[in-house]
Amino acid sequence: MWDEPAQLRFQASGPRRPWRVLETGYLAALVLSCFLDLWTAGIPIGQLHFRLSEILVFPGMLFLAGYRPRAGGQGRLPPYAITSLALPGFFLGWTLINSLDPALALAHSVLLTINVLHYWVIAVLAGRDWERYYRVLRWVGVCISLMGAWMGLSYVLGSRGLLNVGTMEGMAMGAGLHGGQTYRLSYGVLAGCFGSWAAVVCLGGFLGAGKQRKQMLIGALAGGFIMVLGLSRGAIVCVVVGLIVYILLLLRQGRIRQILAGLLLTGLAAVLIGWGLLTFFPSSALTATFVGRLALLLHRSGYDSGTVVARLQSWHFMWNDIRRNPFWGQGGDSYHIYFPREIKDSENFFLEILHATGIWGGLTALILIIGVTLRAYRTIFAQGLTSGQRDSIAGVLAAFLGLFVASQTNPIGWSALFWLALGLVAATTRLPAKPTASKLQRRSQLAGAV
Repeated sequence: MWDEPAQLRFQASGPRRPWRVLETGYLAALVLSCFLDLWTAGIPIGQLHFRLSEILVFPGMLFLAGYRPRAGGQGRLPPYAITSLALPGFFLGWTLINSLDPALALAHSVLLTINVLHYWVIAVLAGRDWERYYRVLRWVGVCISLMGAWMGLSYVLGSRGLLNVGTMEGMAMGAGLHGGQTYRLSYGVLAGCFGSWAAVVCLGGFLGAGKQRKQMLIGALAGGFIMVLGLSRGAIVCVVVGLIVYILLLLRQGRIRQILAGLLLTGLAAVLIGWGLLTFFPSSALTATFVGRLALLLHRSGYDSGTVVARLQSWHFMWNDIRRNPFWGQGGDSYHIYFPREIKDSENFFLEILHATGIWGGLTALILIIGVTLRAYRTIFAQGLTSGQRDSIAGVLAAFLGLFVASQTNPIGWSALFWLALGLVAATTRLPAKPTASKLQRRSQLAGAV
């Protein structure tokens, strides 16, 4: 068969079906756990704080170890596997040299290594065949829908006094919750960014998923709803960049009809969400919070004071360190000397890596991200793919690029979902493409000649 060389078989002593069911359940649990990490505090082990997704990544390595690639097929390792492992290696080395707290340095290096392993597991397992790839897309849609339903329900119950969520200030259901609440959805900014990411991914899946269009549509709408609840600059940057890249990729293919459908769906979702807020919650804290946050994002005063100015000044000091000696890394967490105490993260992933590891880690991160991105871009225009497959790959690639740009303004680069998103992009480069009729004709001619 044409696609057999590109398939991966699981080597196990027992029947094949139980292992496949186990793998399917594992992937679903891993994707769900990455979303759950947005509001779980983690399990403290010493100075390490393991979340469910970080624990679940280790069984994934056992799955990878059990794969035996067939002749001519993809191997056990994802694209740029060695490069991805070099990144936490550089981070650990420079941090141990310069760190005043080696235990904390080791903890952050371990967490970065685990995030890289997320990239490995998703890239290989989701890239095994198109069936598994579409399953992962479906699970993303299901998880973002469940997350949106739970966040909306928690707000409704809280507004009716059935669930104490405190007062609504700052960012709706996220870090802006204050007061004596007994329940809190943390990482509101992260939730908004990943809502934007999932909305673009599901939009691509909606245009190209065939039988899964309804699930992808619900996921896209849920992602937009979560973006509203966790509205932030990063969420807006993520969805805007993602949609622009997606439109450009469709233009490159001459897909005008899909562009119009995507714009219509995006506009309809924005109108429905706005209409719902103003109609059903005209005087609620949720609507007031959303309108106030939106006004703050659009008004100049929001950029002349507060944490924005503090971050810009701190980034300037970090960049000065890099310019003085680009080949000498300052070590992880060294940036804290430039930030106020209330700011716990650098909120600029690439700048933090460059500052901690020097040009060595910075180039490693760029090679990994740009290399995977370019390979996925070439995959979109490879021969043998259907239009639906191209649309779904374009959505995943565009969504990740939006997420990466947004990671320069918030701490999402350190989350498991960021690396899952990168792994999903890498998975598209491993999927088999059916040869075209011209290739089959040439193969038959060569076989006849022999």
